[in-house]
Amino acid sequence: MTPEQITAVTLLLKVLEMMSSWHFGAIVLFIIVLILGGPYLWMAINSTRQDRQFETQKRQFEAMVTMYKNNAALVDKNEKLTKDYEGHLGEFKDIVMMNTQAFTQLTAAIEQNQFCPMVRIENQKIKRVPE
Repeated sequence: MTPEQITAVTLLLKVLEMMSSWHFGAIVLFIIVLILGGPYLWMAINSTRQDRQFETQKRQFEAMVTMYKNNAALVDKNEKLTKDYEGHLGEFKDIVMMNTQAFTQLTAAIEQNQFCPMVRIENQKIKRVPE
């Protein structure tokens, strides 16, 4: 049972205890007032509970709206970063191509320069400069 229900049952027991000393006419009058006024009392109690639920739902909705706005801003930033990356991608491609060409030329030069000058002259990999 919820705390509100426990409070209602306790209150009902106290009222019944008080009614045990009443006369029959007072009990009948109380029952009539309870029948006529009970729904209004219930509506008043229920409306306060609904107001609290509405406030809770309102706070939750505001939190979701804030989260949505933050996510939308995050998506915008991510799209900007992606566009910037795509812009730099061409530059990176050129740098990688130039580095690859330089390493290819360096590798070829190293492979051709593995012998001492006398062996290279004999293999005619380099021409002898006339003296």
